[in-house]
Amino acid sequence: MTDAAQLSCTMTGEVFQPIRLYYKVHSEAGVLGAFRRLECMEPDIGGNRWTWLYDDEAKKLKFERSYSLLPPEVRPIVLGSFYPGVHGHRFLDIGSVERAVHAVQFFSRHIKKAVAEVEYAALYNGIFSPLNHPGPCFDKLFSGVDASKIDARQEERLQRTIASASLPREFELVEAFRVSSVALEQLRSGLEMRRLVALKRWSGDPDFCFADLVNEITGAL
Repeated sequence: MTDAAQLSCTMTGEVFQPIRLYYKVHSEAGVLGAFRRLECMEPDIGGNRWTWLYDDEAKKLKFERSYSLLPPEVRPIVLGSFYPGVHGHRFLDIGSVERAVHAVQFFSRHIKKAVAEVEYAALYNGIFSPLNHPGPCFDKLFSGVDASKIDARQEERLQRTIASASLPREFELVEAFRVSSVALEQLRSGLEMRRLVALKRWSGDPDFCFADLVNEITGAL
């Protein structure tokens, strides 16, 4: 199989799918203080980011290839990268559904809500090969996402669904939504379902959309 036909996967074994978590920052000094206290956070001045490493406090997180299964020469790997954002946010760019769910839970334990809290998530509903991997920063992928408009766009989609009495047969390559009021398992389920849609499209059904997946699931019940 050629590289172009392969799925790009993370070093911890998940299908690579770009996700950006938007953290609302209430205290920049508090965020930096929390980063400095965590041994698994490391500044990358040249990359204008703080890297979240699979090490120290994060070593207990479980993946398909967890910490003990990784060769010592590749450890510690980078799980995600925090970048300065706009509109009072910091962005955490992270490469899989599993890492995103772990991140929401991990940083909610280590950063107080009064300092910063996850507010939105943006998901790239596409799959990459090793040849077109976008790298650690997802600025180009999510350049069209304006955090100040996410709630309004989500409300518009909801109203279209209500008006049609069914899920619209539409597909958004980049989808953004509020997660601050979503339970962790609900977030996990929503992201996993969207990954299934992306995999269906990758495997040869270019018109497959979220509504089709829901119909498949409900039809099997």
